[in-house]
Amino acid sequence: MPFKLLLLGDGVRSEFLQQKSTELGIHDQVIWVGFHADAKKYISVFDVGVLFSYAVEAFLMAILEMLSMGKPVVVADISGTSEMVFDGKNGYLIAPRNVESLADKLELLLLDKGLRRRFSTEARQTILEMYTKNAMVEKNKQVLAQLL
Repeated sequence: MPFKLLLLGDGVRSEFLQQKSTELGIHDQVIWVGFHADAKKYISVFDVGVLFSYAVEAFLMAILEMLSMGKPVVVADISGTSEMVFDGKNGYLIAPRNVESLADKLELLLLDKGLRRRFSTEARQTILEMYTKNAMVEKNKQVLAQLL
């Protein structure tokens, strides 16, 4: 299956990944972007967003950015991800370090344009229903009402 992999960000394993891509003979299919404060221009060209990191703070914001741009995601099921990624609806949650599951879910999304389209619509809907300013205000009102 022909592909291009765009790696956005500078992680501690960047050098290892570059070496590994050369060993696997896929270095020409990988675009090494590094860190960019405005990631949106790069996210816009993604078909699918993949986050397989364990750095929770940056990880959660990156998921929200991708979902807000209507990108289906495949992410490690770590603290907080299941509150925004609904497995089989707007993306896939996979066990941390389960590379085989990552490959399987990524292949499903890359080979099925209709599935990507459905997940994309659901990704955007998730943001509109849960993470806009109005949605957050409503959530806070509900919490306050329960406390009173």
